[in-house]
Amino acid sequence: MHLDLLVSLKTVDLVCETAAMALRDTLSWGDRLLGLRRRDLWRFEGDAESESIFREKLQREVARTGVFVNTTKHQAVFQDGLLLGSGEPLNSDTLLAPSQLEGEGHWKARIWITDEGGEQERLRKPGSERIHPARLTSLKKGVLWEIRIRCESREQALSALVGMARSRSRERGLFYNPHYQEARLFSLKKEGSSDA
Repeated sequence: MHLDLLVSLKTVDLVCETAAMALRDTLSWGDRLLGLRRRDLWRFEGDAESESIFREKLQREVARTGVFVNTTKHQAVFQDGLLLGSGEPLNSDTLLAPSQLEGEGHWKARIWITDEGGEQERLRKPGSERIHPARLTSLKKGVLWEIRIRCESREQALSALVGMARSRSRERGLFYNPHYQEARLFSLKKEGSSDA
């Protein structure tokens, strides 16, 4: 089983604001970028008699230590890991420039960026000892970006996401360097529909 802890700032996220400005102005996404949100995502995987025991032990550990959340500046919420799922590698063979996108459909995506898989082994071992009898088998950390874009089709939206996210030069991509980071697509949905 796994649980996800989403951590966001209580105040304006200047990193997110700067990223949105860079995408709109410097990287030419202009009015195609409709919105951007950034949160830290901690993924706890483990064994316990039940999910409720696992959640209770993790909530106690998160509250006990300041490693995951600084309550002065962060707000955090646990989510069932099934809500976000495991995702798929963010990939597209076709990369469209902002000027090549068409249509007025609104798409919302969630992508998770991790450094080299996101494993936090040095935090997992002591954390696992403190949540006994539950056992923490994996602890990962990354940044969850929620991106809203305007384009016609799912294929265009996926191409746009890869174009925005994968850094290949100073003029292209912003969220991750494929040489040492990974990007997973958790969801890509047309707003107003339930289709994935």
